[in-house]
Amino acid sequence: MKKILFSLFIAALAHGAGFGLDAAKETGTVSIAVHGLRNDRGQVVAALFDSAQGFPAGFSGAFRRAFSRIDNGGAKLVFADVPYGRYAVALCHDENADNVIEMAGTMFVEGFGASNNAVPEFGPPDFEYAAFKVNRPDVSLDTVIRYGLLASRRNFPAVRAGRETGNINVTLDGFSSNQGLALVALYAAGEGFPYEFKNAAMFSYSRIKNRRAAVAFKDVPYGQYAVIGFHDLNANGRLDMDRGFPAEGTAVSGDALHDYAPVLFNSAVFDLEDDNLAMSADMRYDLKHPRRQAGIMEPGKGGDLILKIDGADGDAGVIMAALFKSGEGFPADGGRAAAFAIAFIHSGQAVAVFRDLPFGRYAASVYQDKDGNGRLNRNIFGRASEPRGFSRNVSGFMGSAPSYEDAEFAFDKDARTLSIHLR
Repeated sequence: MKKILFSLFIAALAHGAGFGLDAAKETGTVSIAVHGLRNDRGQVVAALFDSAQGFPAGFSGAFRRAFSRIDNGGAKLVFADVPYGRYAVALCHDENADNVIEMAGTMFVEGFGASNNAVPEFGPPDFEYAAFKVNRPDVSLDTVIRYGLLASRRNFPAVRAGRETGNINVTLDGFSSNQGLALVALYAAGEGFPYEFKNAAMFSYSRIKNRRAAVAFKDVPYGQYAVIGFHDLNANGRLDMDRGFPAEGTAVSGDALHDYAPVLFNSAVFDLEDDNLAMSADMRYDLKHPRRQAGIMEPGKGGDLILKIDGADGDAGVIMAALFKSGEGFPADGGRAAAFAIAFIHSGQAVAVFRDLPFGRYAASVYQDKDGNGRLNRNIFGRASEPRGFSRNVSGFMGSAPSYEDAEFAFDKDARTLSIHLR
């Protein structure tokens, strides 16, 4: 946690002595109305910058600073005798009034605002976007304090307009440490879930205390939602990925995470139909999505294997594809697979790709995970109840799984494509 201290004594001297002021210059008064404060605790701190240097977090090096009490969620600050020129303002809701602006990495932990309301979706604002001119006796600014990334973003389906609203209070447990931040996204539909934050209905972040974090989504229209949270260890405001899957801790509503598959919206969905809904989820760091036991490809001794899959029963769910190097675990034990891939379905077809796969002999086992539960469903007789297929399009007796030997194939070309039909 980075803490930026600012001295009231130096600020008073700078203001009283008129440091940086030229008596020959025309001056104006900058009045700032601050809105959106979530409570009246503490104070609002404002820093006026005359250049990009130090903006927005370097309050100690600002041209001027001002402080204000909070009244009914608002505050007013005034900078008098400001020489004509170009400036930008950074503001912070200092809730505990300790004169400390708390940050994690480059991100503000406390409520934050800027002139021109130039607070981007991720990270701190840029001076150029927040800059304004003092070129007249009185300049008035209206700013809104924001709490968390994308805090002002509301991306709900149009059909939910006019519905009653409630609050969703999310608690995430089991963080590996208090380092970094918790990023939390609320989705109102399956599009983009779980990793495309731009499709989220709302987004926020929170600092971590005692390996726990909490965020609140307010005024959410009644309906179905899913929540996903991440442990942003380096506080860079984004999710670090490994081969298309999270490389950091992950938590999902309903704890609907699977070892070998991305969670689907329908698996994590819940209903908001009351004024307040509390939900919790546990952070996990042991997901095996990017797991590879096939070894590391040496130069010239491997390539890409492409599986073209058809016969899916509609486009629901995802295709789960596993490669095995022996009969151990074949065909259903993903924990013993040499490599694993997931593919999305379009018009009953999908393409699963295994990159940089070492040459060798393998057998492929594929199925359509229609309900997104991360496993192959079976009927009361133990037979697969979801479409599945195997390399060489073989099957066992009366539709049962084939042996590894029957499905085995040689992968010995720079690029090879296999076709698998689901039954």
